[in-house]
Amino acid sequence: MCKRKRQKIPAPRLDRETIRLTYRHYLFYDHLPAGDEYRILQNASYLAVVLFFILQIITGVLLIEAEGSIAGRIIAFLGGLSDVRQVHLFLLWFFITFTVVHVYMALTEEFQKFKLMMFGIAGEK
Repeated sequence: MCKRKRQKIPAPRLDRETIRLTYRHYLFYDHLPAGDEYRILQNASYLAVVLFFILQIITGVLLIEAEGSIAGRIIAFLGGLSDVRQVHLFLLWFFITFTVVHVYMALTEEFQKFKLMMFGIAGEK
């Protein structure tokens, strides 16, 4: 596995001080200390997005195919159609919140970084 891909996989043990400093940075516009390209919270959130995206697809297919023999058994195992629907809606709100937070974080960055994130235009040095 290449080094770049390994950086995106969250470390098994969380560094609480790094998490505290990251929260402080985004909540109070405090200085973020230099560190890894992919920080702990970013790693964990992107891993959650991938897993939740897969779960969103599965629950969506179960809701569409609720009358099918296999889907019906899976839905019954998961607690019924209403429970599957609640998980699906929770994931919907997770993705909406995740998007709003990303827009907020992009708009609070320096303009040169914002141009790079949004348009792929590298800023002048």
